Amino acid sequence: QAMIIGPRAGKMVESIAIGGPMHTSKSNTPDFIRAWKKIQEMGLHKHSDWSVKVDPDAVYLPSILRPKLKAHEVTTDTDMVFFKNCPKYKSMQGPLEVFSKAAALEFFDTFETCAEQGYIMQRGEDWFFDRCLERLHVRSIEDFNLLDDKYCTD
Repeated sequence: QAMIIGPRAGKMVESIAIGGPMHTSKSNTPDFIRAWKKIQEMGLHKHSDWSVKVDPDAVYLPSILRPKLKAHEVTTDTDMVFFKNCPKYKSMQGPLEVFSKAAALEFFDTFETCAEQGYIMQRGEDWFFDRCLERLHVRSIEDFNLLDDKYCTD
């Protein structure tokens, strides 16, 4: 079900209903594929320099993230990049998934080919997303200061 989140730059920000429940288990990839299909269908990824997926139990402050992204000097329209934010596994962890506009265009145009790969579907959506972007030759940038997550510390 869609819900109003609040005002932003003179217009309301709202969630998008994707239909059906979302699972919190490690086998949540099919749920996120359903969400990604909705985003793809609506073209939401085409209108922002960065796409950011945030878990509902994560604290996300755009005013903190913006300067961190700017410091990487990414040309978001042409540089296909995403951020690996977990030093323990050298991976992108699900609480905060950040990728450039160019990476989003590539991902949303072709993610269904990743879903056809059995090895990519074996774990949670963050593993799927990380492996899919690598398969699509999207360049990763390691920035382990983007996320403070108990699963990523030694």
